[in-house]
Amino acid sequence: MLPGAHIIISNGISLNLTTNPISGFILGVIMHHLTDSLPHIDLNILKNYNEFTIKNLPKNLKILLTFEFLIGFLFSLLYFVYFFEKNFILFLFISLGAIFPDLIMIFFKRAFEKYGFGRRYINFHKNFHYELKNNSIKNVIFSGIIEILIIFLSIIFFNLSSKFV
Repeated sequence: MLPGAHIIISNGISLNLTTNPISGFILGVIMHHLTDSLPHIDLNILKNYNEFTIKNLPKNLKILLTFEFLIGFLFSLLYFVYFFEKNFILFLFISLGAIFPDLIMIFFKRAFEKYGFGRRYINFHKNFHYELKNNSIKNVIFSGIIEILIIFLSIIFFNLSSKFV
C-alpha cells in the first residue's frame, strides 16, 4: 500500500484502541503488516519493485508517492484530529508506525540489512507482503477494490468504536 492508505487505515483501527503514543506506534506497525498481507496496489505493480530505493525511483513515482502521502495524511488529520478531536500526538505516532516499515525499506534498507535482526525483518516484510502474481488489469483492479474496501471498513470501524469510547 502507499503511505496515505496505511495512515488512514492504521488511524481508523488504532485511534480508539489506545491513548498511549508508544502502543499507538506499535499498533501502526502491526496494522501496516496486516494490511500489506492483503491484496492492494503499490509498487508491486512494477517489476522488481523490491529493488527500488528512494534514489532510483522514477520521478513520476516520487511525485505520486508524495502526493498520495499528503492526501492520506491531510485527510486523516482533518477527519480524526479536527472532526473527532483525537489526540494529535497519538495520531502522529500511529501514522509514523503505519509507514515505518516502508521508511526502512525505502531509506535504510542497505544499512538495516547489515545486522542479523535487520536482515530477518526485511525478509519478513518482503515475504509477508502481498505480491501481484500477474500484473493483468483484472488483478490490479481487484487489488484496488480490496484496498478501497479496507479503507472504508477502517473508517466505519473508527466511527462505530468511537461511540463506545
